[in-house]
Amino acid sequence: MVVPRMTNPARNVSRWRRGIHLVALGAAAALAAPKPGAAQDVDQHQRWASATWTDDLNFFSMNALLGGITAGVQRLLGHGSFAEGFARGALGGGVSYLGKRTAVARFSGAGFLGREVNAVGVSITRNASLGVGILDTLVLPVGPVLAFVDPRHLGGSRLRLDLNQASWLAYALTESRLKLDWSRTLSAGAPVFHATRVVKDRGKPADGLMVGGMVVMSPGLGGHIEDVFAHERVHVLQRDFVETAMGVPLEGWFGAKLRLERLPLFDRVVPGVGYLPFAYFLVGPWKRSQRLYEVEAYFLETR
Repeated sequence: MVVPRMTNPARNVSRWRRGIHLVALGAAAALAAPKPGAAQDVDQHQRWASATWTDDLNFFSMNALLGGITAGVQRLLGHGSFAEGFARGALGGGVSYLGKRTAVARFSGAGFLGREVNAVGVSITRNASLGVGILDTLVLPVGPVLAFVDPRHLGGSRLRLDLNQASWLAYALTESRLKLDWSRTLSAGAPVFHATRVVKDRGKPADGLMVGGMVVMSPGLGGHIEDVFAHERVHVLQRDFVETAMGVPLEGWFGAKLRLERLPLFDRVVPGVGYLPFAYFLVGPWKRSQRLYEVEAYFLETR
């Protein structure tokens, strides 16, 4: 005779309370962080020129909060523990921020090193969402390729091509107005191009732009080029987080529902567009210089 498993209501209530407390703590940290609209009329470099360790702590907290909520909600949707997912996801978000801090350092290869540290943090958040071991699978980006690495069994690792990033890279390589910068590409761990004309973001001139996982910089940047380069490297890592921790799981869910696993090479590619709804939500209605992801990039480029 099979005895049905009984759930403990008190335990469930306790989990929810812990989850609510963690969200409250994270929200408090986020509220203490710099607000996007606080420096609407102030130059961002001037704004962060006198930044202190408390600003670093605020941005660290925001990244931890984002990682915690991302993993916690996905665990809850999977009928798991929100509190457990939040705690482990917050750890991943914190490691992700350390990767961003590394990526903006001014030494050759800093971008690549920081991108992989960030990827470890993103992987921790992703694994927390799935309810598996902290380092069960590492998702490491190399250009338009995602390497799904199993540290315990490297032979079981696999490569998957991000079709969105690959499409943008193919376009850039065939565009006469863009020139690939090999040295910066290797240093950033992502394709870097110089444009012959000023690039535009939603119709407005910009010093640089991150699109499709690659960096495009305008001409005539002079002594500001290193700041712009660091700024756009941050955007690459921000995209990595949203794509791997949010977009890829969404694409996997749709793929399972539509039974796309029957298609040839399905397990060798990812569409690379599942992150777009989340990215749009994170952008919000603010002006470019007031968006949280822009504020973070402005802050980090001055470190």
